[in-house]
Amino acid sequence: IDHLQADRAADWVRQQQFEIVTNQDTVARNKAVSYIFSQQWATGLIASWKEEPNPMAWLYDEALALIVLSREGIWLNGIPQNDAALRAKALVDFITSKQKPDGHWPRAWYADNGNELVDDLWVGDQAWWVIAVAQYVAQSQDLVTNASMQSGADWLALRIGTNGALVPST
Repeated sequence: IDHLQADRAADWVRQQQFEIVTNQDTVARNKAVSYIFSQQWATGLIASWKEEPNPMAWLYDEALALIVLSREGIWLNGIPQNDAALRAKALVDFITSKQKPDGHWPRAWYADNGNELVDDLWVGDQAWWVIAVAQYVAQSQDLVTNASMQSGADWLALRIGTNGALVPST
C-alpha cells in the first residue's frame, strides 16, 4: 500500500472552548492570516494538516491558502509590499517551479523539504490551483506566474471530453 499513514483521532489535541467572534471581523481575519503564516515552511509551502508527523502540503490546500494570501497581499508595480504578499510569492514561486512540462502540477509535497509526494493528475486540485493563481496574478501582475497559470488552464481544458465531462474525472 503506497503512502499508508496511521494515526488515532482520539489522540489529537482538541479545542476546549470556542472563541466568540463579534462584528470585529478584522480580528478574526488577522488571526486566520497569522495561522496560515505559522504553517508556512522555508520552502514556501503551507502544511496542510498540522497533526501529521511529517507535514505534507497538498495542492488543494495550497490553493486555498494562496487565495487568502492574495486577498491580504499588497503589491506596488508587481513588488510585494507586505508580509502576505511576500508569503504568497514564496508559495507561488515554489509551486510554479514544480510545474510539469504538460502544464499540471504535482498534487503533494513534503512541506519541510519540498520533495514531491504525489503526482496523480487529480483534476480538482489542479483547477483550484489555477483559480488561486488567477487571483494572485490579478493582484501581483506577475507575468511569469500568469504564463504558468495559462499552461495549467490549457492542461485542464484537455481533460474535458467531447461530452463535456472531465476525463478522467475526480
